[in-house]
Amino acid sequence: MSEEKFTAKKKIENLKRGFKLCNELAPTFIYRDCFSAMAKTVISYTGIYFSGVIVSMITGGGSLENALKTAVIYVLLNIILGTAQVLITISKYEQLETGFTQKAKMLISEKCTELDFVKIEDPETHRMKQQAENFLYGAGSRWNGMGRILYDFRIIFESAVTIIIGFAMCFEALFLTPEKAEGFAGFLQSKWAVLILFLIYGLLVFAVTRISAWTGKVWSAHFSDKSYNQIQRVQSFYSGFFGRRYQRGKDIRIYDQSEMLLNEWERFNLKEIEYGGKMVRKMHLTDTFHPGVMLLIDIVTYAFVIARALTGQYTPAETVVFVMSITSLLNGVMTLLNYKVDIFDLVPLNIQHIFDFLDIPDEKYKGTIPTEKRDDNEYEFEFRHVYFKYPNSENYVLRDINLKWRIGEKMALVGRNGSGKSTLIKLLCRLYDPTEGEITLNGIDIKKYNYDEYMALFSVVFQDSKLFSFSIAENVAADTEYDTALVENCVRRAGLSERLDNMPEGIKTCLYKDFDEKGIEISGGEVQKLCLARAIYKGSPFIVLDEPTAALDPVSEHDIYTKFNSIVGTRTAIYISHRLSSCRFCDDITVLDSGRIAERGSHERLISEGGVYAGMWQAQAEYYKDTAGELFA
Repeated sequence: MSEEKFTAKKKIENLKRGFKLCNELAPTFIYRDCFSAMAKTVISYTGIYFSGVIVSMITGGGSLENALKTAVIYVLLNIILGTAQVLITISKYEQLETGFTQKAKMLISEKCTELDFVKIEDPETHRMKQQAENFLYGAGSRWNGMGRILYDFRIIFESAVTIIIGFAMCFEALFLTPEKAEGFAGFLQSKWAVLILFLIYGLLVFAVTRISAWTGKVWSAHFSDKSYNQIQRVQSFYSGFFGRRYQRGKDIRIYDQSEMLLNEWERFNLKEIEYGGKMVRKMHLTDTFHPGVMLLIDIVTYAFVIARALTGQYTPAETVVFVMSITSLLNGVMTLLNYKVDIFDLVPLNIQHIFDFLDIPDEKYKGTIPTEKRDDNEYEFEFRHVYFKYPNSENYVLRDINLKWRIGEKMALVGRNGSGKSTLIKLLCRLYDPTEGEITLNGIDIKKYNYDEYMALFSVVFQDSKLFSFSIAENVAADTEYDTALVENCVRRAGLSERLDNMPEGIKTCLYKDFDEKGIEISGGEVQKLCLARAIYKGSPFIVLDEPTAALDPVSEHDIYTKFNSIVGTRTAIYISHRLSSCRFCDDITVLDSGRIAERGSHERLISEGGVYAGMWQAQAEYYKDTAGELFA
């Protein structure tokens, strides 16, 4: 949203929403922070007040004993207030601050899991996510992010308390009834002198606030810049190779890629430094201007006070109290105006980046009709003139797909790379919705079914399926609570009996070493077998296997083929593979070519027709002609 169109109403709405979100992420943080700020301000003015009292005693001929008593009272009061401030600050302050960041990260993660899958694959979504992270808990949050609301509110509250107390302590010194005097002394005692003093203060403070507002815009533009966001994404990607993605260390070493990766990482680090340098150069004006204005304010203040003191209007004690109080008051005013610009102009605009990501609409219609709980498992799926193209693309991945099958049937889906096989499966599982046409279950458009219930119908083993650094059982059950016997049964059915028997902790063995030093590393083939076990455990009536044996050795592959019927049972199965010999156990083979259904039928029929499938079969025949008969005899 452009700054010109960012209305006052929208800014207030964003602030309200921001305060609410901050309070959800860090309950009581604001109240604790304000108490701490108030205690700090009271301590400061207590020191000013008692300084004046002690100076008055000393210059007015008071006793040393009374002066010492006053000093002791001040010290004790300062200790009490200081202890209260420290306690309220320490009492879960750091925990609240840390909790804010962690909960903010969870907020972004939860949104990612809720987004339509097609949007997760959209680069624009990744850009918006990066900006949201910057302003919610990333590098930008220190200056412009959601945390800035907490910081600004504390500063504004502290400044308001500072101004109120400071004005109360300066009131008498500024507006006391002047003695009758002539000339310059009379002018100094008049209200005109006070008016001119505050006019000078106002001009200087206004100049500082304008410069500060410009500085804030520089920071905001820096952290919301698309090029800067891209640099951060790339940095995170490369850093992951050396840290979070430690499994890739083998490739890095074998192919001596470390220098290449480090050089690329350094190149983008230098780009970030270049971007930051431009911003810092722009901000040098603030670094030099702000101290200069503060010096002018001090000069004007001391000149005014000294002139009044020399004309006999102030006692030494009043001079000390006034100078210190007016300085604190002016600092409070300047800070308040600076952060008023910040919290009412910059912060609402900046946190819009957070809300832009959190408010990405879920456009997928999720329906309300419950899926039928059929004892006979009589489900029929049908693609009716389905077309699909990705967002912001003019090219169709699938064209006029018409396909029907029933529960219990086993269908192979084959075709060259890019023919649309995986896309068809994602449409069936409602990860995508058709651009045109419809997909039905028992004659009803699948969009009309309750989304969660519909998804429960499928168990899918994708070619790039992932496992987490949890126990084997938790990975297979996809839950922390599971049926131990069923998990073990599924793991063994998937072909991991021997490996499981050699694990001291069995299915409770943790995968990888991210969280458990006793965790095990597993091969790509074992990953696919565990993913297959997960699909079996879910027990859905529909199972999809996308290249499930791609990482398996020939013996394991043969074992999966021969046990396929016992693994799948009566469930419908769609088997995607480039190895045509592995499709022969399927009842039906559908051939995709350039996004269209080219052929459909049994292996024997497709071979006899001499079409696309027969051509692919002949191209692969030399690799499996010696073993195909053994596998499927």
